[in-house]
Amino acid sequence: MNDLGKNIDEAFRRYHKAEYLGLDPLIVVRRFAGDNARAEIIGLIASCLAYGRVERIISTVEMVLDRMDGDPYEFVRHSKPSAMKKAFVGIVHRFNTGEDIAVLCAALQNAIKEFGSLNALFLSGTESSPDIATAIDSFVLWIRNKGSTIVTEPRPYFHYLLPSPSSGSACKRICMYLRWMV
Repeated sequence: MNDLGKNIDEAFRRYHKAEYLGLDPLIVVRRFAGDNARAEIIGLIASCLAYGRVERIISTVEMVLDRMDGDPYEFVRHSKPSAMKKAFVGIVHRFNTGEDIAVLCAALQNAIKEFGSLNALFLSGTESSPDIATAIDSFVLWIRNKGSTIVTEPRPYFHYLLPSPSSGSACKRICMYLRWMV
């Protein structure tokens, strides 16, 4: 191993610890380390809400997790969309509401039923092209489209939760989610 590799390994061993996270939404996701099904759900929700003041982001993610009774996988897998909507009443994160989060959870429920996991949904976007932007676009557009079929009236800010390369976004929040999941 060269010096650069040794330095990277040393930095990882030294700093890859919870106490260095400080105020980062990843702190909530790490509670589910080793439990991919739960981590990928709360991770996506946390990354979707990762805009604005970090304290507020963590507070909203904690509120969402609390309303899921601490188990994002069981909540998403087994709740009816009407129960999801009811669970998130009163949650507001800047211009997104609890209803937007409920639509996201209902779309994730469909993803789990169809693909088995969010990871499998993401990987399905790499079948036509190994390009990361294509995979992100496929992932985001699938969730957006599924979310659009769930609601009876349009949610004006739902799409903001899920940026896509095809709409010109750098997809910082989705890339952050992918980094967390790796």
